[in-house]
Formats: sequence, structure tokens, C-alpha cells
Amino acid sequence: FNCTTEDGVMRGDLTMRGSGDPTFGSDELRRADPLQDWAEQLAAQGVERIEGRLIGDARQFDGVAYPEGWDIGYVTRQASRYIGTASSALSYSDNVMSVQIRAREPGQPPELRAYPNDAITLRNEATTSSRWRGNALQLDRSFESNTIRLHGSVARSYIGTVNVPVTEPADFAMRSLVLALEDEGITTDLARVNADTLRTVPDRGTLLFVSLSPPLADIVALINKKSNNFYAEQVLRTIGWGGSVEGGAQRIEQLLRRAGVTRYPAVHDGSGLSRRNLVAPITFTNLLRYMDSHPEADAFRASLAESGERNTTMEYRLSRYPVRAKTGSLRYVRALSGYAERPNGSRVAFSMMANNYEGSSWRVRRTMDEIVKTLTESTVL
Repeated sequence: FNCTTEDGVMRGDLTMRGSGDPTFGSDELRRADPLQDWAEQLAAQGVERIEGRLIGDARQFDGVAYPEGWDIGYVTRQASRYIGTASSALSYSDNVMSVQIRAREPGQPPELRAYPNDAITLRNEATTSSRWRGNALQLDRSFESNTIRLHGSVARSYIGTVNVPVTEPADFAMRSLVLALEDEGITTDLARVNADTLRTVPDRGTLLFVSLSPPLADIVALINKKSNNFYAEQVLRTIGWGGSVEGGAQRIEQLLRRAGVTRYPAVHDGSGLSRRNLVAPITFTNLLRYMDSHPEADAFRASLAESGERNTTMEYRLSRYPVRAKTGSLRYVRALSGYAERPNGSRVAFSMMANNYEGSSWRVRRTMDEIVKTLTESTVL
């Protein structure tokens, strides 16, 4: 901060500088909320009021929030922590905000409460039905105006919370800090400013607080076991030159070159949601073989979900079979890649992909699982 403090009042510039940590304020890893912690510390130090500018600095990334090739529905028709979330070097709470919904009398619109209440515009066009159970609630997001339209109906007994991705993550982080300060009794008169709109950004001044991410192994484990797309997008940009998808793709190509891969994939995002991504199964099997003898092999294998592991994408697949794997799915796309233990104690890497298939996704998944079962039972390979 570049401030003076006198009689409990801080005056000047406060800067929040992000570096891409996806866990900042996230409850995915059950960590304490850093903004709440900072507000509590300032209150304990006797700060009663803050005046000046609050600058959100997300310049560590290139500012492109959404990758190429995403379905527009991911952004406008999803309400999820994992799909349709903008990337930013200054991200907070998975870049989603909570909207609490409570039914009223039949025929009336449900009650809505957003947190923070000024981060988005809510258009409540929903109604409370006379049904005791069953909801037909939909949320649409206007991409340009950051307006959420709630329509459809909720049962008259409904009480719940939906998570809505925000369009401006840095501004959302700044609003959330102001709210945390006010919750601790610190009044504020702060003008929120994005650093990329300033000709010059104040120098680093005096460092107040630092939030460190968990080890990368913990973040990657959450990505692989739960298919957390937001975390994947953040990590790709963090490792990439210039904080960009393109820079991250170049780093991936370097790794694949060391792994002996000669057919490089087309990488357009970190999560795999982009329809422009192209990769061959042999690329994944070569990478898996390389990682099996890598110095971080144990951490990498541990990041893959075990068959039947609870609260992962493998929870209901291949139970009791010695398999660690990563799933992948889009509409008319299914994939499964990982390691299978064979009866002789050796380990085999596998990768299967199905695109534009006919028939049910359930049959595709079952076929893949049967192939993996054969790998764990056969001694012929």
C-alpha cells in the first residue's frame, strides 16, 4: 500500500496484485478466506476507516478471460464453479458468487440474495409454483452486461444456493475485500480501479499481506481428480509466458518434446473444454510413460483418481480394479487415460478417446471400462 495512517484512518492507494493463484479465497481446498483474515488483522491494528483508491492488478495474465473454442453456452447458460468461469491473475472464490434463493407464496417471485450484492445485476423473472417439490429454474447470463436473468419456477418449499460466474474477476475481488472490511467494522470510501486502465501504477510501496498458494501437487490433484476446469485454466496461464494460453501451450510443447513426443497437440485452453483442441491418444500414452519415471512421478500418479475413489470423477467406475485415471467428457466426446496395474506387478499406460460416436454415452464409457479391466487381468501383453 501507498498510504498514511493517522487516528485509525488509512488514506492513499491500496493495491491487490494477483499472480494467478486459483485457490485464493476458494473453498475447494478448505482454506481460510484470506480477505476475511486481512480485514480482521487490520481491525486488530486499530484501523477504523480506509479512504482513497483500491487498485486491482491482474496484469500478470494477458487479460483474455475466455479461451478460443468454448461453446457460448458455457459462458451464458451455466451456473457452475467448473464451467464458464473467466480467468484472471486476480481471482477470488473461484470467480463465482453465491446467489441464495428462497421460495415465497405461490405465484410470487422467489427471494434472491447475492453476495456481494452489487457484483452482478439480477433480473428476477422466476415464480414460486404451488408444487411442494420439483424445480424448473434456469439462469441465463448476458455476457456483455454481467446481468443474470433468473426464470422458470421453484417449488414452494425451495431454499438453495446457486453459484454464478462473474464477468470481471478483479472487480469482484475488490468488492469482496470492501465487504470483508465493512463486516469487521471498518468503514470505507474506496474508488475501485483496474490497474490496466491506469497510465502508471503506484510502486509496490509497503507490503501489507501475502497469500501463498498450496503446493502445486495439491492443486494438480484437485484438477485431475475433480476435473476442476477453472483451476486448470489458471495453472496453464500461470506457467505460460506472458500469462497467456499461447505461452502455456509452448511450455506444454517443451515438456512433450522431452517426453519424446513428435506429434504435438493443438492446445487452446487448459481445461479441454475448447472444441479446437486436438490430440492423439499416443501423445497421452507417451506422456504417461515419461511421467512414470519422472522425478515427480509419485506426485503425478497420486494426482490421478483411483478407481472407485469417493468425490472424484472415478467414484463409480472400475471399483476394486487397480487403476488410476483421468476422465474427459464433452458432448459426443468421452476419454479415459491413466495407468493400470497388471497381474505381474507391472504398470501399463493407456489412453482411449471416442469422438462423434453414435449411441449412448453410457455404452461408450462401459466399453472403455471393460477394456481397462482386461488390461488389469491379462498376462499376455
